[in-house]
Amino acid sequence: MNDISAKIAIDLDGGDHGPKVIAKGITLAIKEGFVSQQELVVLGSSASINWFKNHMPDGISLQECGEAIKMGEDIKTIRKKRRSSIAQGVYGVKTDKFQALVSAGETKAMVAWGKMLLAPRINDFDLRPAIGVKMPHPDGLWLLVDAGANIEAKSIITLWHNAHMGAIYAREVMGIANPRVGLVNIGEEESKGDQTLRDAHAILGRSNLNFVGNVEPRELFLGKVDVAVCDGKVGNLILKSGEGVVEMLKAIAKREFKRLLSRPEFPQTSRQLAWCFAWPFIWLLVILATPLSLIIFQDAKKKISHDEIGGAILLGVPGMIICHGRSNARAIANALRVAKAEIGHNVHQIIFDQLRQIEKSP
Repeated sequence: MNDISAKIAIDLDGGDHGPKVIAKGITLAIKEGFVSQQELVVLGSSASINWFKNHMPDGISLQECGEAIKMGEDIKTIRKKRRSSIAQGVYGVKTDKFQALVSAGETKAMVAWGKMLLAPRINDFDLRPAIGVKMPHPDGLWLLVDAGANIEAKSIITLWHNAHMGAIYAREVMGIANPRVGLVNIGEEESKGDQTLRDAHAILGRSNLNFVGNVEPRELFLGKVDVAVCDGKVGNLILKSGEGVVEMLKAIAKREFKRLLSRPEFPQTSRQLAWCFAWPFIWLLVILATPLSLIIFQDAKKKISHDEIGGAILLGVPGMIICHGRSNARAIANALRVAKAEIGHNVHQIIFDQLRQIEKSP
């Protein structure tokens, strides 16, 4: 598809911080060249669209929607809101009005509408959408599938589809020639886990994937696999735990830096006096090392921050990019970058074609 004709819809009603952060993210994405004004269509309620008109320059297409999906609404209510920004965005993808939809709104709404309108049947099975999230390891990124789309159902066919969709995405988009696929379990032995996990291990072992067996959660962040396969409940717990560890490390680093700045105390002994005389030289080393430290820190931040990695892709339905509810402007901008990249790779057509070519599903 020609990039000039690409249209990316973005949900102005989604997110914890309202349209202001979404608008800032759009501005940043345009400034950094991730997308152009002509490629965007902003969807939102009357109040959100009016705010956007009053605070943003002209040039971006707007589409007013008659309803808004609120966080925490049940599936039955969500499915009734056909005039919501998420529903209208998915309809637009289905009819080729849009090539992608980016939203920081209710995840289950994205999954529900995507499944209803866009998910195909593969070899007589309904393809259940799965959230794919790029996560860091010391030498790059790995893909977590599923990170929360299907939290109530775990089946062999779902895990089998997750494994193949994840492997195709890792190869086509992440550039990993022969991705290592692992099944998340409580131990490496084939006998570990419940019957579904044991059966999934056996079936994946007979597939054409580069299946490396079971993998424990602690090994994921060390780069043992390129694609980690699990059900949505386990994946969401891994994702949230990883976010918590990052926040903890940031808090520890901030606290230790403050402790460093508070030293030394007024010397009362000869030992402390000697330390006080040495302190200016130590500060000189700190000053000289600070630029290098900042470069290293910024590089590390890009690898571990969800703000820099961008939105998660909803595998199994084309063009659906899910952002964290508390996304900031940087995260929204990078989600638009991810959406543009997916359009360019046409990854879902490749996923559907290759899954259909596999002779036998489990």
